[in-house]
Amino acid sequence: MRALAGVGAVALVTVVVPASAQTASRARAELEQGYELRSRGSYVEALPHLLESYRLEPHLKTLINMADCEEHVGKFVDAMAHWSAAREQAAREGAAEIQKEAERRVGDLRSRTPRLKVVVRPDAPPGTVVDEDGTRIAESVLGALTPTDPGRHVLVVRADGHEEATYEVILKAEETRELVVRPGAEIGRASPQPEQTRASPLRVVGLAVLGVGVVSLGVGTYFGLEAISKKNAAHCPDNTCDLQNGGDPDRLRAAMVAGRWSTVFFVSGGVLGAAGATLLLLAPRANAGPRIGTSLQRGGGRLVVEAAW
Repeated sequence: MRALAGVGAVALVTVVVPASAQTASRARAELEQGYELRSRGSYVEALPHLLESYRLEPHLKTLINMADCEEHVGKFVDAMAHWSAAREQAAREGAAEIQKEAERRVGDLRSRTPRLKVVVRPDAPPGTVVDEDGTRIAESVLGALTPTDPGRHVLVVRADGHEEATYEVILKAEETRELVVRPGAEIGRASPQPEQTRASPLRVVGLAVLGVGVVSLGVGTYFGLEAISKKNAAHCPDNTCDLQNGGDPDRLRAAMVAGRWSTVFFVSGGVLGAAGATLLLLAPRANAGPRIGTSLQRGGGRLVVEAAW
């Protein structure tokens, strides 16, 4: 690297005279600005100036400074191409020192540059194309190990009538990777739905029995509350009504009837609930089937019980 710095410094004083003095002046100004940025380690900012200078005047010293900046920012593929071009140009111009340095840098980059093989799956539709970082990969390159810059790369796979598929790969220096790709699902084709499994008859019966049991418990709760309410209103302690103290035998009898109904529904609800739960445990599982829901509402002396399955 130190040898290159010395060579780069010479670039400022050995500019070939171009056909236009104005072009030469612009090329030199771009070179000076690019070289100044490069010497401060601002390689990204230096590159546009060096590229413009080389476009205006393809000078060897500009080329090697440009290749050096590309190598520093991880653009190994471009750097290797430009170092190779510098090696050939140096050989033509008899610049042995630059030719030797360029040869060394090409060999170093060749060993460090990652290689990526992009393979399109055999079942991909005809006409499948692949873009890497926004640039189309030539069909002749697909399936071959290709020098690729280190870092993150995004590949988009397209085919007529198919959704796009996006792949991401992160390459390290000296790494070799193979990536198998294909486009997305066919447009308009419905996604496969999970097959609905019918509930077994035993499960249906179990849910129905359990539902009736839950309803019975709800009704039993209602009659129990009615029995307590009517007994309190009868003012008959120990089921003995004293008419002179406001006891009401009719309310007491109604309370006792409600209590008996409450007992009947509670017992039947418990039995049916246990039977339904047992049937559900014995039944095979299903993806979908009946469902039980109950709600109990008491208002204005009215009971509403709802069940759905």
